[in-house]
Amino acid sequence: MRGNCYLAAQPDVLHKQLSGFSCSLLVRQLQRCFRHPLQRFVEHVFFLVSEMPEAVLSDEHYILFGRIAYGYAAAETGFKLLLAAMTKTDIGLMMVLSEPYTAKQLRDVVQSIAHASTFDGKNEKDQLIGLLGEHKRLTPIRTAVAHFRWTNGTRENSIRPVSLDIRSGKAIPRGYEDSERDYTVDDLVTLANDMFKLNNDLRNFIRKNGYEDILEASIQSKDQDDD
Repeated sequence: MRGNCYLAAQPDVLHKQLSGFSCSLLVRQLQRCFRHPLQRFVEHVFFLVSEMPEAVLSDEHYILFGRIAYGYAAAETGFKLLLAAMTKTDIGLMMVLSEPYTAKQLRDVVQSIAHASTFDGKNEKDQLIGLLGEHKRLTPIRTAVAHFRWTNGTRENSIRPVSLDIRSGKAIPRGYEDSERDYTVDDLVTLANDMFKLNNDLRNFIRKNGYEDILEASIQSKDQDDD
């Protein structure tokens, strides 16, 4: 039964393994694992997945996915380094302390520290809040790239992420409506470039406002202690 539930929780796998059987058999398979009202929901999701074709992704798609995912992670590392400099904390220790943070938690901590700090540079706090806002704006595409499957989009040569959203406390399928956002290759190029720009802007912010010097001094002090 555990194996059956595993398949029912992954309708695409179930569809492949039972593709020669009737729809009624598939429904009965789902009914063995799920009771009302979840049963009806799983049947609905299975129908959506089985009827919706998987997008054919090109090498260009995968390259752009990689650029987006890597750029997002690189920005997170940049914010952790900035946090170490702002709090004058050992870099290695900050990396350990901040490792459990989600991206949202990391942004919240950096923003809270920013509001509690006094800055020397004009508009420095506003610039930092802007960088955090840009990282937040780019979160949906990174999440889609890292976690979701993709189907064909509404526009020509576009693709759309599909997922199951449970954040509201209700399980809601996303990406199955023609009105939901899709992405062309050009859209993904723009977002990948936005991610690259965010990292450049964050590096420039760290350098321009003296945080790089603080980080370098911390590294040198650590090296002397090790000696």
